[in-house]
Amino acid sequence: MNVSPSAAGNVTVNGTMLGYSSETFTYSKITNVQLKADPVDGFWFDRWSQDVTGTANPVNVRVNCEMDVTAIFIAATYTSLSPAEAKAMIDAGGDDLVIIDVREDGEYCNGRGHIPGSLNFPWTSGVLTDRYTEIDPEKRILVICRSGNRSRYASNFLAGKGYRHIYEIGGMNDWEWGTLTCGNNPPQAAAGPDQTVGTDERVTLDGSASTGHTALIYLWEQTAGPEVTLSDPESAVTTFQTPADLTTSATLTFELTVTTTNGIQSTDAVIITLIKNELPPSASAGNDQTVNESMVATLDASASSDADGTLTTYAWRQTSGPAVTLTNPDTPQPTFMTPPVPAGSTAELAFKITVTDDSGLQASDTVIITVIDNGITGFDDTLYTMTTANEGTMGVSVSGGSLASLGTVEPSEIDMSLAPDDLRYGLIDATATLTDAVPGAVTFTFHFTEAAPENYTWYTYAADGTWTQVAVASTEGDAGIRFSADRRSVAFTLTDNGAYDLNDAEGIIQSPSGLAVDPDDSGPVDPGDGDDGDSGSGGRGGCFISTFTGQ
Repeated sequence: MNVSPSAAGNVTVNGTMLGYSSETFTYSKITNVQLKADPVDGFWFDRWSQDVTGTANPVNVRVNCEMDVTAIFIAATYTSLSPAEAKAMIDAGGDDLVIIDVREDGEYCNGRGHIPGSLNFPWTSGVLTDRYTEIDPEKRILVICRSGNRSRYASNFLAGKGYRHIYEIGGMNDWEWGTLTCGNNPPQAAAGPDQTVGTDERVTLDGSASTGHTALIYLWEQTAGPEVTLSDPESAVTTFQTPADLTTSATLTFELTVTTTNGIQSTDAVIITLIKNELPPSASAGNDQTVNESMVATLDASASSDADGTLTTYAWRQTSGPAVTLTNPDTPQPTFMTPPVPAGSTAELAFKITVTDDSGLQASDTVIITVIDNGITGFDDTLYTMTTANEGTMGVSVSGGSLASLGTVEPSEIDMSLAPDDLRYGLIDATATLTDAVPGAVTFTFHFTEAAPENYTWYTYAADGTWTQVAVASTEGDAGIRFSADRRSVAFTLTDNGAYDLNDAEGIIQSPSGLAVDPDDSGPVDPGDGDDGDSGSGGRGGCFISTFTGQ
């Protein structure tokens, strides 16, 4: 039995390890033996030669005469690719492709960012050497760093550990294509589907579908229900035994937290329903939706049901995507304003509904809302945008609260007899919910495509048909309006249940309002702003309520 080259590996014969060069075995009769070749770091097993051939490892051999067998090992190596070659491989796709970024987490998350879909296993701080076994050795592995030095060290290390499909692709300094930062590529915990089980059963919780840009740290915690013992709460997969002496049905809730090596976390929950002669409810979060940015979207759990009772509570929560505020999250059909998205891009939001029946049993379901660009340009990507009544466009932001709805009021639906002249953008109906303590205030800032004329100001409309000219606030944060220096935006501050707030509910502020000619200003109206009977304009000579402070 020989090893070539010497000391490149060792061979075990029926479990007995040989030395690193050669050794002779003698058997007194025909014998079946198993040969297994194990390379040392830096080498790969290549094949058997002489009287045994092939690449099978281990291999079973029938010894019935004198035989010479050599285990051939070859030096571990890797392939170097140019960034363009690596990009072509990535674009070609395939489930067997993994990108490993060996820079430190600060480099990976910030600065030039990282290749979308890459995983962060830092080389210098030892994460790769400690956790390389989490990388599937059967996959094609692209290795990158900043300039190419660490990627070569890491590629050599992985090759030496038996990884045969290593491609060293240099550094991010030479990467010319799109990248992400950790802020727009957070981890996503996936606690697995809800389950309904019986008593005295072994239950498996599986979080292996969780994703992240680095090697993940897992932590399972029970948050509700009869206490059970998890077999390994710090593993992606853990198990527990349900109680054998359960006297009534119960619901157990477990929360999975995944943490990246640079401390970014994500959580998800799974509900395990233990049944004892009772049926759990059925939860339905509705169909996935694709909607425009800056509009009111409605979630729908009205198809949820309970076969042997009634549903007593609905509880919606957002599980991923840009954070939004749900209006009435304890009802079957809550709403929310879809968030702004950059031009040409999308955002994916996930929401989970948990329903509880009159026996205390629970079920949950998830729906995905994909938000797409509405095509309105000329405003900052962080602003809500809308088309106004006269086919113009406007950007809107809110502070002190969350935007609950945004739209225009049709002139045919209100009393326009006292409307001010040239309601430039029509009547804008904006509603917000307070995020600060009640009572509080919110500020809507309306952004225009062009500067508002000097002889224009801001009005509100009330249900009784009166129009009110809004006072100019003397100090930022006071109720009233403040135009920007270039008059391309106006900030409108309202106090909860104050003079300008038309919604009587605490914590909700609403005020239909718009830009129009100031009747007390004798300055000229812009060309084309005359009394032409347009539905977005009122008649001249209308009556107005005097300005008041709104305190």
